[in-house]
Amino acid sequence: MNVLFFVDIFIFVDGPVRKDGEFVEHENGMYELVSFVKGSGVEVFVKKGLVGWVEVEEHDEWMVVLKGMGKNDEGVMKSIRIGGAYIRPDRGVAEINLGMGKLSGCDMVMGDFNARNHRWGAKSGDTTTNVYGRRLSRWMDDNNFDVVQHDKVTFRTISTIDLTMIKSGGKQPRVQLIDKTGLEHCGQMTRINLEEPNRMSTANVTWKKVNWKKMEEDLKKLEVGPGKGDKTWDGMMTIMNSLPTGGRPRGKNEWWTEELERMNRDMKVMRRKGDKDWKLVRKVFRHRLINTRYEYMKDVLSQKKDKDIFKIVKCLEGRRAIPPMISENGTKVFQHE
Repeated sequence: MNVLFFVDIFIFVDGPVRKDGEFVEHENGMYELVSFVKGSGVEVFVKKGLVGWVEVEEHDEWMVVLKGMGKNDEGVMKSIRIGGAYIRPDRGVAEINLGMGKLSGCDMVMGDFNARNHRWGAKSGDTTTNVYGRRLSRWMDDNNFDVVQHDKVTFRTISTIDLTMIKSGGKQPRVQLIDKTGLEHCGQMTRINLEEPNRMSTANVTWKKVNWKKMEEDLKKLEVGPGKGDKTWDGMMTIMNSLPTGGRPRGKNEWWTEELERMNRDMKVMRRKGDKDWKLVRKVFRHRLINTRYEYMKDVLSQKKDKDIFKIVKCLEGRRAIPPMISENGTKVFQHE
């Protein structure tokens, strides 16, 4: 995952297995394990900071359905469902039909289906059709799915069995195959436009001031259980928004600009990639940040009267340079005491 640091959501299929045959539950420094079912062939990781943008609707031993909010081609907000699946070669017909039925309501389905069919393999050179391939092709027709055509095989140099399907009539996504995964299968990468949920908490909590005993009591009162997901979430948001908060987080100040946001993001990317020039970029970023704050404060001070200026000066950091104050008669005053 460190190599593909720019990916926000990972759906792993057929993950690492222990000696007892159970899949290994693991996490990565940049990502959090959002959904894991013991014995499942599917795991979901989301980049830290984006947890909460998608919710897990269903997760069983071989498939998962994620839901998020996004805009369609007309710009209208709607729910977007993404399915991930791993069909093992030893699955029975009835079990496959039951599992695929859970994916029929998705807008996009990705995974390893162990299904070969000239319908999606011909372009990559895989013209073989097996039983799973015929069954999956009929399922696509019955549930109005189209399949993305890969230009190369996805499993070793043998077959095209890792697929991306999308509802018929929808815009065909650009799917990039990642062959340098260290595994026998290629990874599939695509872009989905999700919007930040309007029910996410934006509180900048001061955790040192939290009354943990009261918080524990409030958590015990939450309504949880099947069918109560919305009430549980609303209750959690009520608790979060009642916690003591501090100042505004960085990026939400009046002087913060899109340019600073871009420079900060680029600097972090260079640091994660181990770019040797990232420290030089950090110096440039800090220099620009100080200048931006200085110019903002200079503009604020120039608009204040003599008596108001002292209230602002008290809020400034001690060792920062303070711009001159313009008195009412037009003279510059450099001493703010």
